[in-house]
Amino acid sequence: LKTFSINFGIVEDTVAQAGGDITVVAMCHSVITAPFQMRGGIDKLIQDLYRQPDFAKKLIEKVFRFQIRTVKRFVECGVDVVIEGDDLADIKGPMFSPKIFREFFFPYIRRFIEECHSHNIPVMKHSDGNLYPILEELISLGYDGLHPIEPAVMDLADVKRRYGDRIFLRGNVDCVHILPHGSEEDVRRDVRRCIDAAAEGGGFILSDSNSLHSNVKTENIKFMVDEARRYGRYNQN
Repeated sequence: LKTFSINFGIVEDTVAQAGGDITVVAMCHSVITAPFQMRGGIDKLIQDLYRQPDFAKKLIEKVFRFQIRTVKRFVECGVDVVIEGDDLADIKGPMFSPKIFREFFFPYIRRFIEECHSHNIPVMKHSDGNLYPILEELISLGYDGLHPIEPAVMDLADVKRRYGDRIFLRGNVDCVHILPHGSEEDVRRDVRRCIDAAAEGGGFILSDSNSLHSNVKTENIKFMVDEARRYGRYNQN
């Protein structure tokens, strides 16, 4: 688990520099990606789940205990929100069957969320991919927010309409095509798409659709922020 260790000194410095003016969001790994990385690949973990489930559960439990220690240190550092990283799906759908999620992973995820909530820390879930087949169950676990609602396979307006009264949404300006390669108007149009889709009623944070990676144009980040400030108002009408 040393591979997944966090430099809490950086977290403390970030909180101090934010000075209460900026929300500090700290990320930790989930009980899914860390185990399969420790086993040397998701295929190895899948074999464990079916062939030696007791071993798989012990491994997941070990990662869960590490998660809890991480959350407690985040609380000591003064972070505002925890985001649980790692994908649960790809563009075709979830990585595991709903049955596997329910038996091996969801109980630990629920306990992780409850631990965060016991410290008054909201929990946001990050996952790319098509989450629709498990989205209802994910939200029922108690997550407070969801990022990024991948635009290629999920519809932001649809997710807002169906779940916006239960969970806040963060997303989803296209960082695959538009932010790296689009024109200024492409960026501004996509920002407006997101705001129109999800801002009504609150509970929406505009962001990219995954990350501001190295291929994203700096000027397009500026256009995104500028359009969000210009257009992103609740009194548009």
